[in-house]
Amino acid sequence: MTREGMEIGHYQLIRLLGQGGMGEVYLAQDTRIERNVAIKIVRDEVSPYPQSDTAKDAARLFEREMKAITALDHPHILPLYEFGEEKVRGEVLFYMVMPYRPEGSLVDWLRNQRTPDQLSSSIVVAFIRQAASALQHAHNHRLMHLDVKLSNFLVRSQEDRPDCPDLLLADFGISKFSTATATASQSIRGTPLSMAPEQWNGVPVAATDQYALAIMAYQLLTRQSPFQGNMQQLMYQHLFQSPMPPSVYNTRIAQSVDAVILRALAKKSEDRFPSVSDFANAFEQAWQSDATTLLPVREPPLPTVYAAPATPPQFPPAVAVPGKAEASAQKRGNKWLFLACIVLLVCAVIGSVAFLIAHFSPSAPSSPASSLPATTPSPRVSPSPSFTASPVVSSSIPQLKSYYSGTASGYLNANVTFTLESQDSQGNVTMETTFQQAADPQKIATYLCNGEVTSNQSLSLNCYSSADANYLLTIAGAVFPDGHMQGTEVATVIGNSSYRHVYNWTAS
Repeated sequence: MTREGMEIGHYQLIRLLGQGGMGEVYLAQDTRIERNVAIKIVRDEVSPYPQSDTAKDAARLFEREMKAITALDHPHILPLYEFGEEKVRGEVLFYMVMPYRPEGSLVDWLRNQRTPDQLSSSIVVAFIRQAASALQHAHNHRLMHLDVKLSNFLVRSQEDRPDCPDLLLADFGISKFSTATATASQSIRGTPLSMAPEQWNGVPVAATDQYALAIMAYQLLTRQSPFQGNMQQLMYQHLFQSPMPPSVYNTRIAQSVDAVILRALAKKSEDRFPSVSDFANAFEQAWQSDATTLLPVREPPLPTVYAAPATPPQFPPAVAVPGKAEASAQKRGNKWLFLACIVLLVCAVIGSVAFLIAHFSPSAPSSPASSLPATTPSPRVSPSPSFTASPVVSSSIPQLKSYYSGTASGYLNANVTFTLESQDSQGNVTMETTFQQAADPQKIATYLCNGEVTSNQSLSLNCYSSADANYLLTIAGAVFPDGHMQGTEVATVIGNSSYRHVYNWTAS
């Protein structure tokens, strides 16, 4: 639905600047003082019924969080001019008004660089320091951003240093208070390329932003994301797979920098740095020994583009040039190695001669084997193994159980069941999935699902409602050795882009 030309209060929408999972951003004009602003219209994912208790709770939460954002005062945070809720053409809209930055985002700045293949490490350090400072300020006010990425940092050019603009953290549209009671919905929201494991599980913490900032640093240093693939693959990788060190993709990166980034990408939030500022300080210290190193700066993959996992480039091993002491030691080592080889060769010759003399000598003592006829050689029997060898299989695709039951939590809590219809040797599966509302057991939705389970124990399903073909589920999960499964499911409706609910589920 296009909103260009629509009026919201004293703002007139001019054109769409961008859109994402949580809403759209428009260039608008403030008709009172004739200035351009950016307006983000936040998509209401909570309830289509504005008078329901859930919708009222969401409105109160939105107002509370917007007031907290307007209280932020930091040179690297894009200020929030105004926010509100307005009914337009029968639709209730939540909106946020911010300054318009014509320079665009950090992604745009990277695209426009005159030397797109090189970026000094000092600039990367400056970007991470600015971003971390903004995030730490938000954390100090008990706000988590939860969508830290290149495109959510707008740039403001500096006349005295055009090669290193100021960053402005924007788009607090899915930010959350760090208090446990602040959330009205446990929906999983964010950008899959950058979401920490706890964010996939619906329980983000302040260190979640540190994880996403480390992803951003990884992209600036290597032109790649540490995890790549579709949403199901990304969820599995963030939850269970360790990323490759950045130096695999850029050999100019020191091991000390690798260590800092990998720590910030730890699966458990408590294993990361104590704060996002500590991460930035450690990152800067790791580069101090070589602040002039040139780094690649081509545009990293955008969050909306999913590609097959890239194969890490193969680099030849480094060749060390020995000094005099090392060369002398190497010569001595070669001398002793040569002597050892001579000794072994002599022993082998002596042993062979002794064997031939003993075997063919007529005076050799008789043995049970020598009493057999000359035409019947003594067989050589290998010791029998203590187990029967299993046949070699080409894959380790887990065999799903015939039935699973568990719970799902999100906008509505539900009981969930999975009934296996079929599974072939390639992992293709057909399942029947049911969701029964916990608050109203009479309400049951049944879906027929097709998908696959893979050798890395990930499960992905596309499901269609047996009652209404317009209702779709996309299920992503993992199969665990103890026999249980867990993951997320996204419910959508064909033709209704505003309907999108995300749930966490577990079943055994």
